[in-house]
Amino acid sequence: MKKRLFLSLAMMVMMAVNAMAQRIGDKFLYNGIQYEFYRTEVVKPLTFLYVKVIPLESGAKYKGKIEMPMYFNYNDNVFFVDSIAEECFMDCTQLTSVSMSDLIRTIPTHAFSGCSGLTS
Repeated sequence: MKKRLFLSLAMMVMMAVNAMAQRIGDKFLYNGIQYEFYRTEVVKPLTFLYVKVIPLESGAKYKGKIEMPMYFNYNDNVFFVDSIAEECFMDCTQLTSVSMSDLIRTIPTHAFSGCSGLTS
């Protein structure tokens, strides 16, 4: 299973070598989740692009079921989701479920504060 996952990731990373249309600090909405492109990592000849989940820019709160992918394609780039912003889901009382990949390194202390409807 791990070997298959590694091969899938390797293939996706190879696609990420395309010209980066995004810049550090760019924010965008993808499948109902707000992301911020915040870092790159170069392991020659590859460049890894990383985003973190952030609060919705519209000021709305996340609700229902959220599924954070390990990676996704956007604007001809492959982005890896490895971080959640501090207070990202704070007071999202209608948020019921969150699933995330093992690529998420840490969950900030107050990321889910006030999420009274969260069951899983």
